[in-house]
Amino acid sequence: MKRGRERGFTLIEVLMVITIIGVMLAFSIPALGRFYLEYRFNKVASDVKTNIQLARLTAITSNFGPSYTNCRKTEYFRQHVIFSDQ
Repeated sequence: MKRGRERGFTLIEVLMVITIIGVMLAFSIPALGRFYLEYRFNKVASDVKTNIQLARLTAITSNFGPSYTNCRKTEYFRQHVIFSDQ
């Protein structure tokens, strides 16, 4: 009894696909790292801008000059504090 041609992938085809995916990842990972750093920078800049606007609004509504400080709690976590001495 003759068998028809079996369907599937050969080992060489699978290895070629894995190699191509590996090369694509090798080129894309550094680009993603730069994208993440740019995202973090823009996020922090936006947070600082928002907090300064809040400090300005607080100064206008309370007639006191608020202070703005950046408290570094850990290497990865920072807290922005707005307060006024009355």
